Amino acid sequence: MIGLTGNPVAFPFVREGSFMLSGYKGVDIWFAPIPMHDYGMVTALFKQLELTRTKFTSIVKAELLMMPINIVFSFVFWAFFWYLTAIPSSVYPFVDKIWPFEAINRSLIMTATMEGRQWLLESLNGWRIAAGFAGGIGMYMLVAAMKWPVFLFYGGSGGIGVDPAGPVLLLIGALLGRFYFARKLGKELWFRYVPVLTAGFFCGAGLVGMLVVGLTIVTNSVVTKLF
Repeated sequence: MIGLTGNPVAFPFVREGSFMLSGYKGVDIWFAPIPMHDYGMVTALFKQLELTRTKFTSIVKAELLMMPINIVFSFVFWAFFWYLTAIPSSVYPFVDKIWPFEAINRSLIMTATMEGRQWLLESLNGWRIAAGFAGGIGMYMLVAAMKWPVFLFYGGSGGIGVDPAGPVLLLIGALLGRFYFARKLGKELWFRYVPVLTAGFFCGAGLVGMLVVGLTIVTNSVVTKLF
């Protein structure tokens, strides 16, 4: 699935279901460090090593060098941002707007192991689950019957519940590439340009982001006086 669509296959809510079926009561279990990570995407690293003729031992040496540096300077940056201004505040708009939303969503899930009203368990209705399953199968059958690309099904099912800002921009870019640039430059030549443009865009966005963060840090760390 990673090679086909770029996304791994994962069974949803395995961690949450394990907590609920264990019979544990309390909220502290939700903050326990459970090592459930999918390292399938790391396989792309081996292909990068092969293309760049980099030794695996060189990666190990680089990681060992970066580890103590990251640990030390992470605490330095965390302390700096913490004492720079109040968190949350208007200086950090993402924290100010998104953190309360994420906290509410996580709190609803945590009610499954708490006393009182358990909002998550009340939402687990068999008819709702069956309707969602039937809707997914129906959508896949429609895509297959219309002979549309299977990516349409994966994109639609994966985009449910996602912030629309990102997918809308991706859709606009895909339409421009398909109906404008591919026709103007030629389909084969355009698809050769796409990886280069993608890499350049992300590099430029990263540089701009770091520049803005640096300016914000410098601006907010300067203490203004009346004299």
